This record gives sequence, C-alpha cells and structure tokens, in this order.
Amino acid sequence: MRSVAACCLVATFGLAAFLLTTSCGGSNSNSTSSELGVLIGADLGSSNNVHVLAIDSDGTVAAVPGSPFAAAGSPVAVAASASSHLVFVGCGTGGISGAVSAFEISSSGTLTPLGAPTTSNVFLPSTLSLTPNSDFLVVSGDNGPAIFSVDDSTGALTYISDMGPYGPTTLSPNGQFIFYVDGSYLDVYAFNDTTGAASFVSSSFQFFGAVATPPVVAPSGQFVYVPYSQQGGNGGIPGGIAAFSVGADGTLNLIPGSPFASGIDFESAAGTPLTAAVISPSGKYLYAIGASGAYAFSIDQTSGALTTISSTGPFLGGGFYTTAMDPFGQYLFLSESQGRLWSFSVGSNGVPTQVSGSPFSVGNEITSLASIQP
Repeated sequence: MRSVAACCLVATFGLAAFLLTTSCGGSNSNSTSSELGVLIGADLGSSNNVHVLAIDSDGTVAAVPGSPFAAAGSPVAVAASASSHLVFVGCGTGGISGAVSAFEISSSGTLTPLGAPTTSNVFLPSTLSLTPNSDFLVVSGDNGPAIFSVDDSTGALTYISDMGPYGPTTLSPNGQFIFYVDGSYLDVYAFNDTTGAASFVSSSFQFFGAVATPPVVAPSGQFVYVPYSQQGGNGGIPGGIAAFSVGADGTLNLIPGSPFASGIDFESAAGTPLTAAVISPSGKYLYAIGASGAYAFSIDQTSGALTTISSTGPFLGGGFYTTAMDPFGQYLFLSESQGRLWSFSVGSNGVPTQVSGSPFSVGNEITSLASIQP
C-alpha cells in the first residue's frame, strides 16, 4: 500500500459527516413525522449536537421533537441504517482522539443512545460507512480506516482490523467493495460481509497534488466518482471529478473523458475544485459542490460519463460543505458555509428548482448530510 501524501491529510474533515440543524424553517415546524424520511447529521460548530430534520413532502424541513441530541464529542461523521434503525456518529474528543456514539432511531426520527461510546481504535473519525445489512462499520479517521463488526440489537462495535494510512472510504451499495483514497490513488478492496475481512483488488489514477474527498458510488455499483480540489494552488491539477467504471471483480477503469470539471476546460487554471458529491437514487444524476458553487451532471447509463446539465456553470453560487438527497430522490439539500440549508426539488430532467422558503437557517457549521426513511 502506498504512503499517504501530506496533501491528503485534510481531504475529508468537514465533508464526510452527516449534518443537521438546531433551528430550521419550514411549513410544519411541529411535525413529528415525515413522508420522505429524515436528514441526520453532525453540527461541527457545537460541542456535541446531533440534529434530525423531518423532510416534508414539499421539500421543507423541520427539527423532530427532542432534536438536537447529544453525542460523545464534537460530531464529525454520521452513518445510518433504515433496516436496523441504527445511527452512528463519529466525534472528535480532543486532539486526534475520537469516539463513535450509537443510537436507535424511531419512526419519528427521535434518537435514543445505545450504551457507552466506542473509543478503542477510533481516531478523529472523518467518514463512516455501514454495510447494507448493518453488520459492519468502516470508520475512516486520523490513523486510517478501521473495520468494526456491529451488534444489530445493541449497536455495540467490535474492532476487527485496520486497512492502512489516512484516507476517505466508501462502501459499495451492495457492500462487496470498499473504495479507499490511499494517498494519490483510488484503491478497491473486496469486502467479506461474513467475516469483515478486506482484501486488495486494484488501484487506479494518481491524483498527483490533489485533495480527494469521499468517493460516491452509483446505485448499480458500476461507476465510482471522486471529487477533488487542487492542493497548494500551484503545480497541481485544478480540480474536478475522477470517474471510473467498476468491473464485477472490482477492477477499475478510467471512464473516457475523465476527469470531468463542471463544464470548464479541465486543462485550464479555471478547473473547478469540488469537495463533495451525491448521486440520485435513480443513478441518473450527480450533484457536486465546492467553494465556487453547486453543479449538476447527468450520468450516461452505459459509459458512466458525466455531462453538465447546465452549460452556464453552477446552478447555485456560494461555498458549500456537503450535499444529500432524500431517500426517494425528490429533493436535493445543500449545506452552506453561512449556516444555511438549501432545498431544491429535482425534476425528471435532473434540473434543481429552489423550494419555497429555502434556504433554512441551521445556525452552526453543518459539515455534511445524509438521509434515511426510519
């Protein structure tokens, strides 16, 4: 395994957690349920707040009763499972120390703590990924990714093994592969969802001086995308999205036209630094964000190539931390650096349209988003 370049040490902090809010607008501020699920996330601007927002059918959001909920430290990352009703929150507890808090989520979105937080082999977690059956959790932190088994009934975590040095990771939708940004490369590991063992399969595409963020995988598992930005401002590639097809055995192949860069000439200094992305549940669209705005792409269902939906650049300007969609793909959510949450309806053509009342005030530093239907 290759050593991690220093440029990648800040790749995912503030980008892979899942966010919420302390006070949100919306037409149903007292609602205790949602037709479209909930957003769960980490409020990095607070000491230990985890917020849960109900997503109404009109795209507005409102805090569920009891939100925010208390985690073991400053929340950074979240993973949630609708099948097991488990929510895990990765927290910083000082220096590089960390902890993972486990919760049970009710149908209304209320979080109930499950036992003491896990601190062994947890170092400032920046991304969390659950297998589809919720039997295993991959925690990427300051000392690299670590694999834990999960007790479905109690939420208790048991350490299994480390994978290597620092780098963001994402599990494939079927849980068969772990995509791991290892220094300047994207690596693929086959994952055994019975034993929790991970074995190296392939590696592809050197990111050179770029800062890569957590990979996003198409629902089919056929394509994987890595948003990245330039490191240091000089001599590095300017930013964009690296795109790969994934073979049945996990082998990576660079998709023709990759890397993609928001409709801007990739070879120019104006290439677009991107820091997070989300793919629609249909697998047809990808939305990416960065300091310069939010961008919409269509995904070729045969090749995996990206095409900008709008040739005029970002559909929304500004600096954003993270993005997510509701479980049905009807709405897109963007967390803004000014402490606001934008909501957009997504049409059949993938074009985002701002929801009435959006953006909603979220108060603190919301660093990433996730959604489930509990």
